Order: sequence, then structure tokens, then C-alpha cells
Amino acid sequence: MLLVKCSRQARALLERAGRQFLRTTIRDAREGERVIFALNKGDLADGERQIALQGRLRGVRALAEGEAAALGAEDATSWKYVAEYDAVAPIDPAFDLADVFGEERATRYRRVTVARTLEAEDAARLEDRLGEALSGTTSPASQPTASQ
Repeated sequence: MLLVKCSRQARALLERAGRQFLRTTIRDAREGERVIFALNKGDLADGERQIALQGRLRGVRALAEGEAAALGAEDATSWKYVAEYDAVAPIDPAFDLADVFGEERATRYRRVTVARTLEAEDAARLEDRLGEALSGTTSPASQPTASQ
């Protein structure tokens, strides 16, 4: 399972198109791997929880020329890669990692800037919390976007 950081703007694109623009690639990413998205702490509203969205990684590829701008990315020239996801869906109720692991154990994920594979024990605890399947979800990436 991957923990992937995102901004509020990136989260909107994830929900709309199942894509995320990146400056660097995601190391050790595996197609089909379950992903939880952590909203950047600076983007959280008062009382908002950091983990509120999940999906499955379809792949990471080099960004096509003009693709970021076509999907409304700010500073479109700084992005080099695009991660594509299937079955992007909200997590309800949203949570913080400390809610699941405790404050001390959650600190190991605080310095993640792009993505990190969760340790096996932590991934298992999250699978228990979230359920094994991403059922009842549709992939926004398979739906037309405003630019298509």
C-alpha cells in the first residue's frame, strides 16, 4: 500500500480525472497497488482529517506536452510525470494516520513528500480499517473530462 501526498488542487484532479501531476516519479510503485492519499497538512481546514481519499495505482508515466495545462494545473511547466489511478473513492469517515497507528508510530510518515510504501504491519492495519476491496467505485479516469 502506498501513502501519496497531495495538495487540495491535486485532490480535486484526482476526484475528477484520476490523475496526479508529479515533479518526480513514485519509486517502487506497482500497478494495481492500493493507495491512500494524504492531504498536505497546510491545506487542511480546521478539524479536517488528512486521509479522505483512496484508489488503485494504474501507473506512472512521463507527462505529455500540454497535458497538465489542458487539465487546469497551476504552474503546468514544473510537472514531469503523471500518476494515473483507478477506483478513486472517498474514505468515510476520513482519518489521520495517528488515529490508526497512534501518534508515535504515525511520525514515521510525516516527512513523506511524494509517496512512500507503508510498512507491512501498517498496511495490514489500514486494510483492516478500509476493507479488502475498493467496491462500489467507478474510476474517474474512465469517465470523460472537460477537456476530452
